[in-house]
Amino acid sequence: MANTSERTAEDPAVAPKSEAAIRAELLLARKRPGGLSPQTMAQCPVMCDLLGNGDPEVAHVQLSLKVLEIIEAKDDVMALEAACYSLGLATGANTHLQRLEEFGTKHFIDQRQARRYSDRGVQQLARLIATNWTTQTVPEATVIVIGTAPKEIGLTIRLRCQRHVDMREPKVGIWPVDQDEPTPLEVTWKRTSEPEALWTEDEFEAPEILTFRQETTIRLVWRGEVWPKFTVVLTGDLDAAMITSETLGAACAVSIKPE
Repeated sequence: MANTSERTAEDPAVAPKSEAAIRAELLLARKRPGGLSPQTMAQCPVMCDLLGNGDPEVAHVQLSLKVLEIIEAKDDVMALEAACYSLGLATGANTHLQRLEEFGTKHFIDQRQARRYSDRGVQQLARLIATNWTTQTVPEATVIVIGTAPKEIGLTIRLRCQRHVDMREPKVGIWPVDQDEPTPLEVTWKRTSEPEALWTEDEFEAPEILTFRQETTIRLVWRGEVWPKFTVVLTGDLDAAMITSETLGAACAVSIKPE
């Protein structure tokens, strides 16, 4: 199954697991001579994967562009700017102490104050990387509806999630129009990706065959660190006019109305 966690995108008070890992990588990188270079980024697997899809140079460029864009666009960014100096993104100074002193001189504060700003900025930066900047690493769920016979369909779901993004096991329910709530659909998942792959991929072990005599909704809920992207695919002997779908946050609903 996809990486599981009790953390959810709907609970901002709980820091994602990846955020803690990114913070640790940033703190280690700022201690290095020269700070966070493309070579150092190669030793930061979580940031490398989330920002560069595994490519350290792409990840370094993306991080530099995104953080400098925020600093130029907003006013209250002193902590982020301090983090940039600490990491060597805004200065060529070789040691961490020299980078902090350069930031302190710019803002007329001492090295200890500069470090406190840097600590806050690293935390903010880790949160941004783990949440706002994960567009290219959004988990994907594909709901495949297969027309097999009148009033009968086959259903399978495929999941794709980067290994550093914590997602809980999806919940699938079948909801006839005359019921107050969906009935859970118990399914067996199988892993289809390689063990060390950057992206984990899972799908139903076998398609579920569903029969219906009235309007019925298939409801998929997949919670985790970020909201997933949903895609609905219709195939087989199926009239597309019978199917409607909608998504909201971590949920996708596919409704089937028999002719």
